[in-house]
Amino acid sequence: MADSGNETMKIGIIGGGAMGLTAAYELAKSGYSVVLFESQDSLGGMAASFSWNGITIEKYYHFICLPDVAYLEFIKELGLERRLRWRATKMSYFYQGQLYRWGDPLSLLRFPGLSLTQKFRYGLNVLYSKYSQDWRRIEDVSAEKWLKDWLGEEAFEVLWKALLEFKFGDHAHELSAAWIWSRIRRVANSRKKLIQENYGYLDGGTSVFFKALAEKIEQSGGKIELSSPVSKINIRNGRIQGIQTPRREYPLDALISTIPLPEFLDIPADLPESYRRTLANIGYIGIMCALFLLKKHLTENFWLNIKDPRIKIPGLIEYTNLNQASYFRGLSLIYIPQYMPESDPRYAKQDKDIAEEYSSYLGIINPGLAASDIVDFKIIRARHAQPIPGVGFSKRLPPLKSPVEGLYVADTSFYFPEDRTIDQSISLGKRLAQGISHGAEEARSNGR
Repeated sequence: MADSGNETMKIGIIGGGAMGLTAAYELAKSGYSVVLFESQDSLGGMAASFSWNGITIEKYYHFICLPDVAYLEFIKELGLERRLRWRATKMSYFYQGQLYRWGDPLSLLRFPGLSLTQKFRYGLNVLYSKYSQDWRRIEDVSAEKWLKDWLGEEAFEVLWKALLEFKFGDHAHELSAAWIWSRIRRVANSRKKLIQENYGYLDGGTSVFFKALAEKIEQSGGKIELSSPVSKINIRNGRIQGIQTPRREYPLDALISTIPLPEFLDIPADLPESYRRTLANIGYIGIMCALFLLKKHLTENFWLNIKDPRIKIPGLIEYTNLNQASYFRGLSLIYIPQYMPESDPRYAKQDKDIAEEYSSYLGIINPGLAASDIVDFKIIRARHAQPIPGVGFSKRLPPLKSPVEGLYVADTSFYFPEDRTIDQSISLGKRLAQGISHGAEEARSNGR
C-alpha cells in the first residue's frame, strides 16, 4: 500500500496530457490518493481532440511508430488493441515543382536533386542513425555540422537546411545532432521492410486512448479536475504543502508538474532562485498549425516534404492517407505545422490571411485543386510547443526531483534526445510516478 504514516499520501498532478495522465494512472493503481488538474476543458494536451464539421479531430497530427513500445504496451493494458490499425503509407518530396516518391532506396536513386555520391552518403547516414545507440557521442555537435559532415554542403542545402530553418528559425544553427539523429532513427525503424514504412493509429483517434486512461484513473480512486488551472503552489520550509485553484485549496504531500516549463514558472511559488534560473534557461518556440478539410485528396502521401521557392512551408501531413476511417466521410484532412516564436509576425496574422496563403500552396502542389474543394480551415496555435534542443542540451536539464521536497517537474524537454511523442510522454510519466513511490519508500524507511 501507499500509506504515509496512518494517512494515504496525497499527490497532485498538473497537466492532463499523456505524461500527467500516465503518472496519475500509475500512482492511483498503486493506492495513492491522486488529483490531476487540467486547465482546459478536455484531456490530451497537444494531443487533445475537438469536434469540427461533425468529425472528432486531433488538434495536431499524431501517429504510432513500430518502436513506440511504451505506447503499444499501454494500448494493450487499456484493452484498446482491437482499435489499433497499421497502414503502409507513402512519403514524397515536392522538389522544384515536381512530386518525387521519397523514403526508400529506389526512390532515392531516382531523385534528381542529388548526385550518386550524395545519395550514397545519405543512405549511410540513415543506416547509421537506425542502428547507432550512442547519442551522447554527438550531443555536443551541432546538427548542421553533423549533417554536412555526412552529406556534404550541397546535399544538406537540398535536404535539411530549409526544414531546420522553417522549424527553428534563428535557432536552427544551435540544434544538437543527437536530436536530429533520434528523428531519423524513429522513422527508419518504422519500416517492416526496407522499402515500406508503416505507421499506426487508433480507430477513433487519440481521444479513445485518453478516455480509457481517464476511466482507469477514476476506477482506481483518482480524481480529474478539468477547467482547473493551478493559481498558486504552496511551499513552506522547502517542502510542498499543496496548491490552489480558482475553486479551492488542495493540501498535498507531493506534486508533479508536466506542463511546459515557462507555464510552470508563471505559477506563483517559492522556488529556489537557482532552480528557477535553470528552468528559465530552457528555450521554447510556439506552433501555428493550419488544418484543411478537402473534398478530395491532395496527393497519395501521408508525409510530404517540400522544397520549392514558391512555397514557404517545409511540408505537410495528409492524415487521411493514414487514417481512412469512415467517420471522415471521404474528406481529406491536412495538417500544415509551422514552428515559430510568439513574437514572429506570422504568429499574429489573421486566420483568413494564413488560410489564403496556404491554400495557394496547396494549389501549386495539386493544380487540379479548386477553391470549391476546400470545405473548411482552422488555425490552431500554442505558445510553448517545442523546446529548442541545442548542443549539450541534456547537461542543462535538472533532475526530475526538484530541490523542493515532494516536487517533481518535467515536460517535453526531458525527452531529449527523442522528439515529442505520446510514447515518450508515457515513458516519462511512469518515471515520475516511480520517483514519487521511491520517495515514499525512503520516507517510510527513515521513519518520517
